[in-house]
Amino acid sequence: MAPSRHLELSVLGVAGFLLLAACRSKPSGAEVAPDAGAPAEPAKSEDSDGGPSAGSEESLVEAGNRFRDAEPKVVVDPDGPVDLACSGPALALEVAVVDKRCAIGSGRAKLLRATLERDGGAPLPLRQEARVVADGRIALRLVNGGSITLTLPLSFSAKLPAFTVLAEDARHTLYELEPPRLEVASGSAEAAARDERPHFARIVLAPGGAAVATVTISGAVLRVLRRGPSDACDGGPTCSPSRLARGHYTLHIGELLTDVEVGAPARVTLDLP
Repeated sequence: MAPSRHLELSVLGVAGFLLLAACRSKPSGAEVAPDAGAPAEPAKSEDSDGGPSAGSEESLVEAGNRFRDAEPKVVVDPDGPVDLACSGPALALEVAVVDKRCAIGSGRAKLLRATLERDGGAPLPLRQEARVVADGRIALRLVNGGSITLTLPLSFSAKLPAFTVLAEDARHTLYELEPPRLEVASGSAEAAARDERPHFARIVLAPGGAAVATVTISGAVLRVLRRGPSDACDGGPTCSPSRLARGHYTLHIGELLTDVEVGAPARVTLDLP
């Protein structure tokens, strides 16, 4: 998985930029395997001492069987048309990234990324939005704010974070939080998410379309990135809390599943009881 995100040109922006740059380093998977099996060569002519002579009924049947047995066994073309399950006005990231109908090889994912980033590095018309939903969870939306349809490469590995979250309290102290898990759908998708192999997929977002992921913020603190001017730290245990205390926070949350620049992390306020 790959590159960086931008926050404001402040201490907050620098911290967010470094965090996103580190998180977006992803391992590449195996390249797309070649098509399974190629048509066998036609049956060679036999001499008078060998098997059926060329052109005989027996030789034609034998050659037909050989071509039939050599037919490709792969039914789904990973480089073919995008499945309808992988495009639309609203897509669930936790489903699409492990859905076999959206799956592509790492080579195809690299080509998609190169195509999207080749025009002088012009930023894509993507933005991230977030809002609080039921049970205090956060719905993060990746929106195509442009006028053209975008085909986006996704990647996911159970070994790497799928999101990044910073929390800023009322004193403007900034915390890096434990990354939320990708809450994949049940059944086969859940089994795929437990698989340690990288998963590569592609989705299509029409203008105004969005890919959505709903996450749970644990409140567990990984480290303090910056202390606010009114945060008087005396070196005690409160200087390095393991969890966020009760209070009002501004969250900066971004997804790391899309392998291209998607704009600044979304901002949303959250009250912890």
